[in-house]
Amino acid sequence: MDRLERPVADRLRRQVAGQGLTLAYLDCPAWDGSVPSRMRCRGYLDGVVAGVQVVVRAAGAGIDFDAWLDGGLVATARLEDTLRADGWTEADCGGRPAYPARVGSRIVCRVSREGADSYVVATVRSRSGRVLIAGYRAARDPR
Repeated sequence: MDRLERPVADRLRRQVAGQGLTLAYLDCPAWDGSVPSRMRCRGYLDGVVAGVQVVVRAAGAGIDFDAWLDGGLVATARLEDTLRADGWTEADCGGRPAYPARVGSRIVCRVSREGADSYVVATVRSRSGRVLIAGYRAARDPR
């Protein structure tokens, strides 16, 4: 990583850690040193590639920047924590650490309470990773 990518990656790691995500690597186009500047980078988070927006601006004699995920991810651990907070004693949303936040996509989670297993569906409602959780209804056999 170059002289801009390292501090951007460090700050982004701290931001996404609160969402239960881990940034492994950040790949940005070469920065020409101009300020202000805006660029789109790629972040590698828990096996999922996500767009990252970076804005560089002047700050006194140096520079400062903002960085954020351009479209989010749904962190599996955080989704499972949400389900447990909703009263499920067990929650398993799969082995992937994160899912891309594609509006309309669904994540099926196995849940249990008092020994009874069930399923819920988390439907992605926004590119930021907001989900709507509802009971799972299997398609009925038309016979």
